Amino acid sequence: MKRGNLPVKRSINLAATEEKAVNFKVGIPAIILIILAAFAFGKFAVADRLVAVSRAEAQAAALQTELNAAYDKLNSFGELTEIYAHYTYSGMTKDEISRADRGSAIELLRRIVLPSGQVSSWTLSGNVLTVNIYCDDLRVVNRTVQNIEADDHVNFCTVNTAATTDRNNYGYTDGGVTARITIYLNPNEEVTRP
Repeated sequence: MKRGNLPVKRSINLAATEEKAVNFKVGIPAIILIILAAFAFGKFAVADRLVAVSRAEAQAAALQTELNAAYDKLNSFGELTEIYAHYTYSGMTKDEISRADRGSAIELLRRIVLPSGQVSSWTLSGNVLTVNIYCDDLRVVNRTVQNIEADDHVNFCTVNTAATTDRNNYGYTDGGVTARITIYLNPNEEVTRP
């Protein structure tokens, strides 16, 4: 045997292996890539899904609120039916039945009062219709009252006040008359309780 072929080490540890040095040029980019991959996975696979679930839950809550409101309206149908039934002839009180027909009162205003002048206001309480009107002169007020009294729906008509006024308030330059007419309508006697 030649001397160059013999091992130089005098002790051998078979459990120990040679350590390789870490190459930082490869290790650092690999670690950065692993961190970026974990972050991308966390964002797209977890966070975005949680946001989508949260939005879906909010939409479901909004739809549930709308559904509950619709159910409340359906549940109040009985109250609405009772209110409607009260205003049919079978549910009205005797006083309500005896009131003058509101449609006839408005028709009276349209046919007789409005062509006579400008109506500034009117109220209908019970069977009493009160009209504030502006006319050219007292003759128009008198003629209007006579036409009102001739109507079948009217029991009695009176002029409470009549005064000459400046027409500047109505956009005209000459004077006129403001009058307050009280009309007592006939009660609705044709309607009887069943």
